[in-house]
Amino acid sequence: MNEIVYRRGRSAILLFFSVSVMVAMLVLPSYASAVTTIGEDISVGDDVSLISDGAIINFGADSEISLTHSADVGLILNGNLNLTSVSSTYIDALTYVSSTNLYAQGLSRASANAAEDLTVSLTGDTNSSLVLSSTGTDADALQVTASAGGIDISATGAAAGEDIDITATGSSVNLTSTEADGSAIKLHASNAAGGIDADFGTGGFDLDGTGAI
Repeated sequence: MNEIVYRRGRSAILLFFSVSVMVAMLVLPSYASAVTTIGEDISVGDDVSLISDGAIINFGADSEISLTHSADVGLILNGNLNLTSVSSTYIDALTYVSSTNLYAQGLSRASANAAEDLTVSLTGDTNSSLVLSSTGTDADALQVTASAGGIDISATGAAAGEDIDITATGSSVNLTSTEADGSAIKLHASNAAGGIDADFGTGGFDLDGTGAI
């Protein structure tokens, strides 16, 4: 505890102040290196700057979740990113959004009402692509799954030659349906001049069924 005594005549004013009070008021010189703990909420009316590369913001009693600055690159979150707002939610990146630790269900949004979609989109009239890739080695290295609804893959604004290509290099392409319907699997060339082209090699063309053709 430091003490300043100001005397005027017979009166004396004792002014007491401590370093901890000054710390709580965030009036520290730039060269201060001490670690300060504040046990209450802090409200800041303007900007907050972390002025060192690699600065870290820790969350939780054990600091198990952290947000780390990567110089000239971005921010790295070491845990899951859960989007749970009931309002519209957007992740808007001018360059890219990446994570070195995106666990299973790491990017998720809980929907409470109809039409609360989670949209991943690439906008702009440029020669750019939206790429989903995986280096996994198992049979389900990349999954697109709908547990209660259907899946639509559409190219509605494509010109001739801008096709939907499904290619399996070194493996097979399997189309399977378990629906008890006469058109459970349907190949449809809707244009009047359209056709269906089936090319195969020496393995032949095998068509099996229990009903009429």
